[in-house]
Amino acid sequence: VFKMPSGRVFAMFEDTYEKRMAENALRDSEARYRQAEELGGVGTWEYDIEKETFWGSEQAKRVYGFTPDDTSFTTEEVESRIPERERVHQALVDLIEREEPYDLVFEVVPTVGKPRVINSSAYLARDQAGLPHKVVGFIRDITDQRRREEEIRALEHQYQQSQKLETVGRLAGGVAHDFNNLLFVIIGYDEMIMEMLPPESDLYRKAEQIMKAARRAAT
Repeated sequence: VFKMPSGRVFAMFEDTYEKRMAENALRDSEARYRQAEELGGVGTWEYDIEKETFWGSEQAKRVYGFTPDDTSFTTEEVESRIPERERVHQALVDLIEREEPYDLVFEVVPTVGKPRVINSSAYLARDQAGLPHKVVGFIRDITDQRRREEEIRALEHQYQQSQKLETVGRLAGGVAHDFNNLLFVIIGYDEMIMEMLPPESDLYRKAEQIMKAARRAAT
């Protein structure tokens, strides 16, 4: 509102309805995006190649053990929580310099809580001139999935071991049965020989030793 020298008063009005609607729509969209990330367990992150700065969504921060409003979510802070930081850092360099695929599984040790296993994948984004200017990545916590896979592998190993033991048991049972049949014949014929010999004879004593050895083997 302003007043002219002639005494007339002019007023200018700005229609902010559409602006407010756009701002509300943007806030709603951001809220839905954050909710989708949290429900899906997938976070997003970006690395600015020129500025060498790191940005992460709220869910990405959670995966790494940060709070959603943490402002210390930097490259150094993130890599400090990765035991295999050299391998992860080299994969990022290879993506930027040689465009090698970036799809990693590694462990994260947060300052609070238990270690986590995460899967991180990324691609190289280019500007209008076609030059790479940032890395866009996705990250998700696969700790529970890995634990289930390990449990399944352990059960499969136990099953395979039980199958081996069962096979060995059947084989041993078959061998024992056949061996016992042979001993039954030896014992039977030895009894017949002993009945034909006088007890005081040398052959009787030898047949008696055969009988003792055969019965021990049967036992």
